[in-house]
Amino acid sequence: MPFDEESIEGYTLDSDKWLDREDRPRGEATTFRTVHGDTVVVAYSAPLKPPPLRARIRVQGKKGARWFFASSWERISPPPTVLPEKPRFDGSEYHPSVDDARLTGQLKRIFDLMADGLWRTLEEIEAVTGDPPASISAQLRHLRKKRFGSHIVDKRPRGDRVLGLWEYSLELKSQPAELSQ
Repeated sequence: MPFDEESIEGYTLDSDKWLDREDRPRGEATTFRTVHGDTVVVAYSAPLKPPPLRARIRVQGKKGARWFFASSWERISPPPTVLPEKPRFDGSEYHPSVDDARLTGQLKRIFDLMADGLWRTLEEIEAVTGDPPASISAQLRHLRKKRFGSHIVDKRPRGDRVLGLWEYSLELKSQPAELSQ
């Protein structure tokens, strides 16, 4: 029985080679997180290349028993371009020569991931970026500041409020951040 084409939306977490049973290359496969929070393996046969990591996309294809076989994909959110070129950090323990590269890298990884507007817990962000939850929380607060773009960072409880698990979503401002503030 042939499968009908369908589409899924979400973002790509990682990418790897897709091999057949004899370990011959067939294309590429990605781990894909849907907007509903499901994790799916998506296969891309040559010449179709997989999308960039962490891009919000819509994949068209056929669902198999364990994999989703892509026939095409399209980006459904613009690439993130609204961070200052050189963010300006501060604080009593901040030393530019030691901290600038680390903090800028954290901010960019977190921004690039969250730019798709999906809701994620600190632990889910950590799983993708590798950054510690306390740093993620600090960078999300930075993204609210004018000098980091005045973006909207929403927060809501996930599940029972009593459990204290929170999730976050980023809504991008359309204009570039101001560097002078």
